[in-house]
Amino acid sequence: MVKGMIMSGQSGQAIQDLKAASRAIYTSVAMSIVYSICFIYFLSIFGEYLAWCCVIVLQLSLIGGAGALYFLWDQQKKNVAAMSQDTEANSPEAIEKEKKT
Repeated sequence: MVKGMIMSGQSGQAIQDLKAASRAIYTSVAMSIVYSICFIYFLSIFGEYLAWCCVIVLQLSLIGGAGALYFLWDQQKKNVAAMSQDTEANSPEAIEKEKKT
């Protein structure tokens, strides 16, 4: 009687769904263990190489970023120098000096 009442409600339907899907659940648990063991084995073989690849990629990106930032800084410095020369050439003192010559 109690079992019939539990199984007729929503919780009973959930239990029946879990019972029906139990084979898939057990298979997925077993496959997760197999995948974990394969991943651990893969990392034990290639872990050092993967770590060195990460170090090399990081180092190259830092060097490339520093080079790019240097060229940006150099270009900005040239732009500021050109602007200051234009400002000096258009200053009232420079105009008066040119008029006198």
